[in-house]
Amino acid sequence: MSQKQQTVLRVQLNNTTGLTQYQVLDLFSSIPIKVTRSYADLTDISKKNSDTALNVILPGSKRNNAFFENFFDVDVQSFKFSAIKKALCQVLIDDEPYFSGYLRLNKIKIENDSVEYDCSLFSAVGNLFGDIGNNLLIDLNYNDPEYTFNHEFNTNAVANHWNFSNFSVNGEKPYPYIYPVVHNGYLYTGNTVNLSGGTLNSQTRLYTSSPILAGSYSTTAAALAAGVKPFRINTPGQGLINNQLKPAMSVWNLVHLLFKRYGYKIKSDFMNTPWMKTLYMYGYFSSNLTKFSYRLNSILTLPVSQVNVSVNPPTLGTTQFSLILSQQGTGIPCFCDQVVVVRYLKRTSPILFVEEQVEIPAFSSGSTVNLIGGTYRGITSSQVPIVSVATLRYLPVAINETVNFFPGDFVNFSLVIDQELKQIDFLSSLAKKFNLVFVPDPEVPNQIIIEPYSYFIGTGDIYDWSDKISYDSGFTVEPALNYIDSYLSFTDSEDGDYGNVQFKNRNTSRIYGQKFVPNNTDFKSTTGETMTTFSAEVFRQWDTPDQLPNGGIDFPLGINYAGSTNTSTGAADSEVVNYIYTGLKTKPKLMWFLQGNNLLAQYATTPITYDFTLTGRTYTAWLGNVANATGNTTTYQDRFNVPVMSNVMPIGMDDKYKLSNDSQSLLFNAEPSVDIDPDTFNSFTYNDAYNSFYLNRVNNLYDPNTRFLKAKFNLNLSDYKNLKPQDIIKVKNQYFTWNVISNYNLINSELTEVELVQNNLSPNVYPTRYFKYYYCDAPAVCYKIATDFTNPNMLYTNFGWSVLYDHNCGIIYGTAAPSGFTATVNYTVTGTTYYVPYTMVEITKEEYETGGCEVYTCDSLMMDIYSEFEGPFGTRMPSFYYNSGFTRTGLNLFRDCAAFAGVAASIGVNIGSSTYFPEIDCIGAVIQTETPQDINTEDDKDLTTETL
Repeated sequence: MSQKQQTVLRVQLNNTTGLTQYQVLDLFSSIPIKVTRSYADLTDISKKNSDTALNVILPGSKRNNAFFENFFDVDVQSFKFSAIKKALCQVLIDDEPYFSGYLRLNKIKIENDSVEYDCSLFSAVGNLFGDIGNNLLIDLNYNDPEYTFNHEFNTNAVANHWNFSNFSVNGEKPYPYIYPVVHNGYLYTGNTVNLSGGTLNSQTRLYTSSPILAGSYSTTAAALAAGVKPFRINTPGQGLINNQLKPAMSVWNLVHLLFKRYGYKIKSDFMNTPWMKTLYMYGYFSSNLTKFSYRLNSILTLPVSQVNVSVNPPTLGTTQFSLILSQQGTGIPCFCDQVVVVRYLKRTSPILFVEEQVEIPAFSSGSTVNLIGGTYRGITSSQVPIVSVATLRYLPVAINETVNFFPGDFVNFSLVIDQELKQIDFLSSLAKKFNLVFVPDPEVPNQIIIEPYSYFIGTGDIYDWSDKISYDSGFTVEPALNYIDSYLSFTDSEDGDYGNVQFKNRNTSRIYGQKFVPNNTDFKSTTGETMTTFSAEVFRQWDTPDQLPNGGIDFPLGINYAGSTNTSTGAADSEVVNYIYTGLKTKPKLMWFLQGNNLLAQYATTPITYDFTLTGRTYTAWLGNVANATGNTTTYQDRFNVPVMSNVMPIGMDDKYKLSNDSQSLLFNAEPSVDIDPDTFNSFTYNDAYNSFYLNRVNNLYDPNTRFLKAKFNLNLSDYKNLKPQDIIKVKNQYFTWNVISNYNLINSELTEVELVQNNLSPNVYPTRYFKYYYCDAPAVCYKIATDFTNPNMLYTNFGWSVLYDHNCGIIYGTAAPSGFTATVNYTVTGTTYYVPYTMVEITKEEYETGGCEVYTCDSLMMDIYSEFEGPFGTRMPSFYYNSGFTRTGLNLFRDCAAFAGVAASIGVNIGSSTYFPEIDCIGAVIQTETPQDINTEDDKDLTTETL
């Protein structure tokens, strides 16, 4: 028998006092408020569902009428009300807050003199996805001071983060953008790549390398004379041109910016992981050109009530100025559907001023005014509001006009991003890639919990509902197999780049990275598909090692070009095949930025050193400005490192050699190396996106012993209110996750139908990896490091060590089993840099816990490195070392301490001491590993404050 519960629905009023005020609304006592909670709402966010109270009918009482007329602009006589407003609301049951969310007015029912209001209640998740709606990615504010993407384009901006890693940052925020070296195609004249002819705006350079040979030469001409090939990435003064590269956007920053746009915050272990902190999106560009550029596909036409006008330049005393129309509140240039009149003041002499009028034509973005016989002195009146030109997202551009970026240009991502990309598609695809759930945080209003299903569900409390199930109402138990498809497909979208096209042509129409999961049943045949709007980034082998005249770079290189071939006649009438790689517009692609590394690294048992005094270096990558003269090594920049981009992290070592496997692939189905001319980069791992984020859940559902229980339960308010999505329900010694709770009555407690799915598996846990190291000058003392996968401070995840270890061991050992590596860290005293060699190896958890090594936070030298901005995996752990006179340099990687000692003795490296810095009191010391406050500086660096 039902039991009456005292239910109150109250809404928050708009007020200017700063104090929260509520209005209690009248309810129909005979009409229940019933709420359904379903996991379909939590996992498929593209449906924009959430906890919802359907068909909440409120009477047209005097109190309710006053509220709806005031808040929703209800006018019964004219049949008008606001369909887009929503009011903050709460449901109180027996004076206890149950539900916090939003109330929206759906419709008004009028019969005779009676009025009823049909409303919906929906939670924070539903409000967020409802607000997102069909809004576009270009609608976000990329000048946001907290998550700033927009920047000035120049060579420093392109290469600013090449020497470092997100894991170098002693803070929470990764770099908002980086410029990865991704193959975007070449510019062609006929069938010939534009290398030296024409202007730099019509040229590109070859991504492939030239042989390193001696490593350095006095001039570019000397290098070419020695056999170095022209116009390669490592050709002195002839490397890549800066606008040949395009920026990748930090997914972490983009998600936070999107949530901030709608007034929400995020709580998430997952968002703290290296999987998210160093994940970047590429291929989102509005232009299909090889060069970094943008293209405007459409311009809004708005009524005069929705536009502003700006003056450019706003400087008084000019003889020419432009009036620019923009959409109110957005700063996006637009058209107006009628003439806009602006009056301005012109100074014709020191004492004479004349007021004149200009009309901005309808369906145009503005007008240019050339003053004759006077100068501009300001606007006197305008038909529309005047706003500063600084508020514009960009200056007007004609539809379908493509504009290249040049040094000094402002990169506005509202222009760079394809205008067809939707915010909800980006967020939904991210959720599908990692099998994410979105849950309102019951503790904090407007905060959303985001976690992968397989790492979240089952981590909560266990509730025993054995005595709550109703045997009188009956219940059903059946295999979970009855409710799932017999065949599953997980895939990114098909794309037109050379890598995706070649793979599909050679693999019976399978999309790169597509996973097929069969369920052997003989009673049905249905296919369920999970598809993202991303496309898979195919990474090729950078250089084919055995193909001269390349340098043999063993790195991944992203394919973002369209490929075609034709034939021509060569010497002795031989047929020559010409490969043409051109730019194209792709779907958005995901990739990981691992860290900056030297792509031309030549490891040898007897380490190679190079003459650093010569400027024509071939062991570095070269980057030029479109304004620089080709071949001039003083205007081009040579960089020791380029960003390592991959769809697998870390790279360099096979899974079978890892003691704790923390590898992860972005592909649903990790692919081994395949021949697509050239071969794809071999970075196969068993931990693909399907195995890491779906396998646990799918295996549970495909298990013939997994049962689906549908029953009615006698749930009281606390049962329902306190139940969290990650909780487990126990019924008669069986454990279940809950799927749907249908129509829980908030007015009268009664039997409630619940669907439960038997849970036979434990939740996934984030990986931990263990290392130890010792300094060559004190081998008896060792230090240990464990990765902390969900630490919000990127530096103290220590995942940089995992990336460095696998990369270095891959260089030294190739496909053989590794036994550690030796490298150096450094410190500087009164201008002299000293190098301290150390050896690192991976260890087991047991050895980490019982092996006798001290925690790395007891190492005073390492703590000094960690305290320096971008010191770890950056300036204090460089790719190259120098001798005392800075005349010789070499790769900072050795097989053991003896190999370093031999080099140091032969060329005169300054060897430092691992005990130079005062010893740390490890018993009394507390090392801070929390996230410090970030301070943004003008040079795009993040300084950090000390935490006491």
